[in-house]
Amino acid sequence: MAAESPENIITLYDIEAKAGVGPWSPNTWKARFALNYKGVAYKTVYISYPDIKSKMMELGAAPGYPNGSRGDLYTLPVIHDPKHGVTITDSWKICEHLDKHYPASDPSQQILPPGSQMLQRAFSLWHDQVLTDAIGDLACMDCPAQLDERGKEYFIRTRAEWWGKPLDTWVTDRPAQWEKVRKDYARLAQLYDQYAPGSSGWAMGGEGPTHADFNVAGTLIWSKKLNLAEGEGWDVLSKIDGGRWDRFLQKLAPYMSEQ
Repeated sequence: MAAESPENIITLYDIEAKAGVGPWSPNTWKARFALNYKGVAYKTVYISYPDIKSKMMELGAAPGYPNGSRGDLYTLPVIHDPKHGVTITDSWKICEHLDKHYPASDPSQQILPPGSQMLQRAFSLWHDQVLTDAIGDLACMDCPAQLDERGKEYFIRTRAEWWGKPLDTWVTDRPAQWEKVRKDYARLAQLYDQYAPGSSGWAMGGEGPTHADFNVAGTLIWSKKLNLAEGEGWDVLSKIDGGRWDRFLQKLAPYMSEQ
């Protein structure tokens, strides 16, 4: 990590889980990947779900979803960068900040390379509407078991209130849903094979990862940490296309510090 005085170290705010789980949220993982990739010194502060709003308001962080039907919704990731005097919500904005203020020694090592932003945004929309949505209900159903006690109660209650049905009823045919997930990730593999530039073909940006790759990886880790039943989660994802997504995470292993 880059040398930095303690008072200037970035703080990454992440969602608390029960002991032994570590960081699990796909959204906060996008910011964590970016910080690790840039080699920026940072520390993590974990916040239980019911405390996110009050803590972020105290910090002066912007809500992730302002003026929604349920009012301002405060979300993570958030970083506080004392060196530049800013508190930033949302992984995309965090990546913009890191590219601008913490440029890598290699100019090609940008998370949002010039000219790629619109395409990365378009990919992220597709990814979230197809892949994150396919895994999302399954991951959310299994999420409470991995949370701290206060976070567990909050998560079960609020998701039932927001979506109008108990969390444990969201998916009635789990094997069929996992088959859909498998097919969707096979489609994603085709996109990488056809369009990822460079000799490796493993990353959207060519030889090095971008925000789009961190988005894919964050969702894989989300399922790997939450969907623990036999024949689900990583049992499914790691076997797709001959272990394609297992090899993908191995490529990103240097940037998966959970500090």
